[in-house]
Amino acid sequence: MNDNDEITTPTEPEEDSPEALLEEYDNKRLGRADDAAAMQSVMCIIISALLFGANMIYPDVAGSLLHRITTLASQPKELFPNPIDFIASLIDKL
Repeated sequence: MNDNDEITTPTEPEEDSPEALLEEYDNKRLGRADDAAAMQSVMCIIISALLFGANMIYPDVAGSLLHRITTLASQPKELFPNPIDFIASLIDKL
């Protein structure tokens, strides 16, 4: 009989192996809510609740704040320029 005829069974990866580290990373990542869309949704809900509450207590301040947010949102110019577009425009000038 040949020595190479042994049947191998899958075993748990060693503690420092890349497979074990990848599995540990995936397990940690499943519990985190770092999705950009989810974060934006939560922030929108919080801001809406704060504006609603401020409208009940300070209607003049909340009204002016809502007007300012509306004007900023309706402007075609971006509040914060995209850094990649800015660098590309500098390169184009050269």
